Amino acid sequence: MKPYRFFVECLLIVGSLFLFTCDTKNNIDPVFKNYFIKYYGEDGNHEAKDFIINDDGTVIIVGTVTFGQTVLTKRVYIVKTDLEGNELWNKTLGSDFNEEAADIEPIVGGPDAGNFLILSNFDKATDQTNIRLTVINSSGDSLRSFNYAQYLSLRGKSVTSTTSGVMYLAGLTTDIDAGSDKNVLLNTPPPILEDYLIIRLRSDYSIEFDDRIGGSYEGSAVNIVPSGSSFIYAAYSDELTSSNLPDNNEHEHNFIFRLFSNNPTSAAVSLFSGSLNLDEKMVAFSDKPLLNTYCAIGTQSDFNGANRKAYAAVVSSTLSSVIAEGVVLSGANEYEGVAVAAASTSYMLLANEINTANKRDIFFVKMSTGLVPEFNIKFGAVENDDRGAAAAELPNGDILILGTMQLAGQQDKIALIKLRPNGTF
Repeated sequence: MKPYRFFVECLLIVGSLFLFTCDTKNNIDPVFKNYFIKYYGEDGNHEAKDFIINDDGTVIIVGTVTFGQTVLTKRVYIVKTDLEGNELWNKTLGSDFNEEAADIEPIVGGPDAGNFLILSNFDKATDQTNIRLTVINSSGDSLRSFNYAQYLSLRGKSVTSTTSGVMYLAGLTTDIDAGSDKNVLLNTPPPILEDYLIIRLRSDYSIEFDDRIGGSYEGSAVNIVPSGSSFIYAAYSDELTSSNLPDNNEHEHNFIFRLFSNNPTSAAVSLFSGSLNLDEKMVAFSDKPLLNTYCAIGTQSDFNGANRKAYAAVVSSTLSSVIAEGVVLSGANEYEGVAVAAASTSYMLLANEINTANKRDIFFVKMSTGLVPEFNIKFGAVENDDRGAAAAELPNGDILILGTMQLAGQQDKIALIKLRPNGTF
């Protein structure tokens, strides 16, 4: 790959001149007022997870804060900023358990429309994780929360709000269905570890139905998005059929896309993407269409997890075809897919580049719907472990990137990066 590229490893040095939790209009060089790297978080380590951009130009960031040295305590952490990166407020949500943020989405229908949903997972006991949905307002106040524990252990990956007030949760359960082992093609199949989990919620957050979708030994639903009057669920799985049995009989993972109307277990259309001799594990699926397509990103590797590369697939919005698929980032170092978002004319893909010391840098690439690169840019310092979380395009074409950066090799802080449309400061 030989697109326009520049590296900004030195920006952490520049960024250290900023106060990551108490930036003021007086201590910011005018050059960095509109385009910048800024840090958020007080005592403890802060891990960025997701953000949303509101119509008024504010940004709400969600992540996880970890306190303590020997005994660690984890809580959901929320920050609100303006488009100049100035912090407006921060909140830490209370919990009786260690809890980690997974997603934040605006509520677009139902009685709570105009508020926001935070999806988190909390460890109720050893090997027992439950899902929580928390409704917050624009001031970060927790209005109500709902716990989901219908299985021994379940984990949410994303939440989807619809204009009808119905919501979907995508994730997995390790309380597996022993009868789901339909893959008798292998003489010694591996143990069943996970089933997809798709939960449909009414506007009052009660469960209308949940589908524990078997047929794989390991896999997860990643996201659910509307497509016309139907829905697409995107997942990864090591399920096999007679048409995609790999030559070496390894049980390997692929990207899965399915179109459904009401019941996800009765999908009208299915698509697969990935090599039959390598693993592809999806981490994100774009939540809005671009030119009648959607994009997924994940990590391709050998069966033992080595030789990691960022892998992406673009599918039509009706799942009639795979438009483009393949490795989008590879080289001397390894890469892992992180996030994808639809911009006005391109897809914005976020990955982590991993060096031989197992330290990560944030790698952003803008690509066409055919996965042709337009430009890319890397952020990080050689000795620090920095990683991406999310990306988005602003109405004027500017780019926001959310990540976690390690400051001077010490604490992790949430980082917000704002660039011009061409990827420059």
